[in-house]
Amino acid sequence: MSKSEKPKSLKKQIDAATRERLKGEIEKVKDPFFESERVMVADSAKTILEIARHVQECQEIFVTGNQIGIAPVPPKGVDFKYITPQEITRPRERPYVMDREGVLRELEVEVRQEQKLGRTVQTTKIGNGASAFDSTMDRWEQKSVLTAGYGFNVYAIGDRTARQAVLDNLTSHPKLVQRLISQRIRISYHPEGNPDLEIELALEPLHCGETFTGFTWEAHKIDLEIKKGPNNGEKALRHSILAREEERLMKIFPLKRQLVSSATPGFEAIMEDLRRTEHQRAFDRMEDRDQWWLDQTSLNIPRVA
Repeated sequence: MSKSEKPKSLKKQIDAATRERLKGEIEKVKDPFFESERVMVADSAKTILEIARHVQECQEIFVTGNQIGIAPVPPKGVDFKYITPQEITRPRERPYVMDREGVLRELEVEVRQEQKLGRTVQTTKIGNGASAFDSTMDRWEQKSVLTAGYGFNVYAIGDRTARQAVLDNLTSHPKLVQRLISQRIRISYHPEGNPDLEIELALEPLHCGETFTGFTWEAHKIDLEIKKGPNNGEKALRHSILAREEERLMKIFPLKRQLVSSATPGFEAIMEDLRRTEHQRAFDRMEDRDQWWLDQTSLNIPRVA
């Protein structure tokens, strides 16, 4: 290709047969939902566990689902000394995709995949919104169920505008370039017992990542997300609620705000690595469905069974 020629868009690279094959691999496209969350990081896994204990011990504030009738003013004689219902999830392994030029990131389209019950679930998150002045991330999240295993499927992006932007602007096919391993302690609560408001506190004592270029990192994360409450049109109210819940924890624990998604450290490292010829060649050699982390010579982080 001469320097004057523009690279073909992804839309022009996909022929009719490939398009029909990709569409045929989509088993189900779920409706998108609006996600508002704030993310903090702790200095250690020990702090994460201390936060979990703190929430369990402060039932006057963190009122869980089966106790919403007793707040905001607890009746006399009510004993709050019980263990907060919580869920400790199985470790999750989620590869993320990126194109060679990083256009997906410019479009604020983040795509990850995960194996569930013998199928691949592709999750697309659109947007961000966080800033130094307001650390709430606002994103639309949409999931699709695929039948052909790992491998980016552009037609599984349910949002038409985002899908068209990806097809029109990408010039290289996204590949599985990094994976995240995490395990969560999930606690859902109603602040002061308000039954119309539900917050999910997701604590991650285990959170680490690895890229195909060999970069690794770890963090100890706390996510606060509105599960029930003001709708996406009431942005200011949603943000103020999350700010209040964040402040409850930051007053007690040495936490820092995180303004980017979990996968951002890996993406930034990859973009830096792709300045080097050997990593460019490695990216180009990768197949669209390549699970490079199965090669034991490249593993820095254990696999999740």
